[in-house]
Amino acid sequence: MKVLNARTKPKNFKSKILSSDLLVMDLLSAALSGGLDEIEKVIKIIKDHHSSPSAIVKDQTIVLVSSVMTWINTPKKPSSG
Repeated sequence: MKVLNARTKPKNFKSKILSSDLLVMDLLSAALSGGLDEIEKVIKIIKDHHSSPSAIVKDQTIVLVSSVMTWINTPKKPSSG
């Protein structure tokens, strides 16, 4: 597991993102620290790579972690019965 930061190592960031099988991103920490742009950058890097005709594409999984408080106002499904 590696922690990647686009600001401290920008040259390695894209290659590390594209070589990863699993990417886990913390939405709450990113939102509190102003780092949502980094999450958007990761998604753009992957999207651009996958749309390139010469790209060798592999399966990648992105996990976005949020807090329970994010979902507290989600409407409940009506109960069947």
